[in-house]
Amino acid sequence: MGVALVTHQGKILVQQRDAALLRGLWVFLLLENDDTPEGLEKKLCSMGIEAALQSDLGEAKHVFTHRIWNMKIYHFEAS
Repeated sequence: MGVALVTHQGKILVQQRDAALLRGLWVFLLLENDDTPEGLEKKLCSMGIEAALQSDLGEAKHVFTHRIWNMKIYHFEAS
């Protein structure tokens, strides 16, 4: 899973989930089937957000009772 921490002028982009898991919670941009910065950049572009990759922030793992998320996290700066 790819996670984009998108910043712009000191603000951070979050979106409210509509998927069944964590529905209604506010999260960073998630891309469940692609963990590459290119995939995240493409998703941002499809949302009308122009952003440049700033850094690879590493990996994180979140364990639910029935599911495991292995996440790669990237920082993007929106223009």
